[in-house]
Amino acid sequence: MTYEERLQQLTELELAGRATDWSRADAWAGMVRDFGRKCLSDIASTLGKSTEYVRQHAIVAATFSGEHRHPDVDFSLYREVAQAAKRSKCETTAVDLLRHVLDEGMSAAEVKLLYRSAEDKPPVLRFADRCPDCSTRVIVYVVAERNGQVIECPVCGLTLGRVDDNGQH
Repeated sequence: MTYEERLQQLTELELAGRATDWSRADAWAGMVRDFGRKCLSDIASTLGKSTEYVRQHAIVAATFSGEHRHPDVDFSLYREVAQAAKRSKCETTAVDLLRHVLDEGMSAAEVKLLYRSAEDKPPVLRFADRCPDCSTRVIVYVVAERNGQVIECPVCGLTLGRVDDNGQH
């Protein structure tokens, strides 16, 4: 298999993974609709997930119908849009905010900053890498406002990258 064929295969797997995210979230939302919120903890414990993870996926599935689901958009962006719309206190709907976010090409980290009050904890970006020189595992959590911060290995000082909206670069 050529390099390009493998990249194409990875792309197809990513799209299948996103479709699976939606199918799973739809199933969880259906369980909540049919049996109530009390089933969230049973789903979570059965599948080895946190209750919050299951709850957020069910909310996203219930919020965005099929016509608003784009195969090239990661599920995490939908989750952030749903949470930001809730923080807006009816200033916008999740669907309208999704349109805006997609039109502006906003990242999940940028959406996470929307409709935040001064009292809210600032969102955090995660950077994780292994230093190629000394093999030290480096994990750093950075406040989102410090997006672009250079991360260096604490042992040998090698520059590992910059924190960006996706967690690392």
